[in-house]
Amino acid sequence: MEDHAENIRVGFIGCGSHSGENIYPALRPAGLELAAVCDINSQAAKDRAAEYNLDNFYTDFRDMCRAEDLDAVLVTVGPEVHYKCAMALVQAGHHVWTEKPCSVTAAQADEMVNAGQRNGKIIQTGFNYRYTIGIQKAVSLIRSGRFARSGSVRVHWWLGDPDPVHFWHHYMVHAVDLLLYLAGAGLAMTHAEHQVRDGRDYYLATFRTPDNDLVLLDLSNGMPIEGHWARVEWHSADGILSVDDFTLVNHYQAHGTEQDSPYHGDHIWRTESMFKKSPFMRTWGYVPELILFREAVRGVRKPEATIAEAAWGMHVCERLLAMNEGRED
Repeated sequence: MEDHAENIRVGFIGCGSHSGENIYPALRPAGLELAAVCDINSQAAKDRAAEYNLDNFYTDFRDMCRAEDLDAVLVTVGPEVHYKCAMALVQAGHHVWTEKPCSVTAAQADEMVNAGQRNGKIIQTGFNYRYTIGIQKAVSLIRSGRFARSGSVRVHWWLGDPDPVHFWHHYMVHAVDLLLYLAGAGLAMTHAEHQVRDGRDYYLATFRTPDNDLVLLDLSNGMPIEGHWARVEWHSADGILSVDDFTLVNHYQAHGTEQDSPYHGDHIWRTESMFKKSPFMRTWGYVPELILFREAVRGVRKPEATIAEAAWGMHVCERLLAMNEGRED
């Protein structure tokens, strides 16, 4: 997965703290050659260019794209800029990666889907939690046949912000994307509920897969990032396969397996040591997702975390957030 024989040249729009800490450092390990940077704040752009020994920096992304020979452009600024830049970039002939959320609204995301298809360009959204070490370990166990076909998939997410729109754009989109990634395409929402308790929002939604498997999403916004704030589960005849906080994979055996051994938790893969052995960008999925983007741009694999998938998630989020209207504590 790390054959960098054919890197791609990229421009980067956005020179803020998040991109500087998490995205820029992941470029080189993922095989993306940084050619130029752009930010409306000229000093921020100049400083970022100096940090990466670049000769050129820009305050207008159109100037950057005209002056530089780029295979793709990355955008990490904010949802409104993600939308506006992506629309202009694909029309100008560039593949695009944007941080989440891809846009402000689901309607804008739909426009991005159409623009990408119309211009034959990839738009990938930055859903790094798909590619965290724990999720990828569990997915590999399932795909290798070491865990029976799931009867249900569950995503539990408790991290967030009390502002409903900020919670949607920065947290809920991750949880909904995980649900789609783990359960597969064709999900249909069958039920949704929302309540407010002690100033916190609680959401519960159920979905069905085309094979009629049950998929469950529960969300709240009351846990700090320092705490236990996410859990993913697959339930099958083999028991429960779970991932806690994207780093700890457990298999809880069902009765009747392993020569009728008693029901107990069996640690399959404990990942704490990986934090010491593997960089943050790789552990938390930033490098793997950009490797996939590079390979999709080169045409050696199908795109993942596509704008179409992001748009589906935006519609789900809008439906859930609509339940906040007229709420009372």
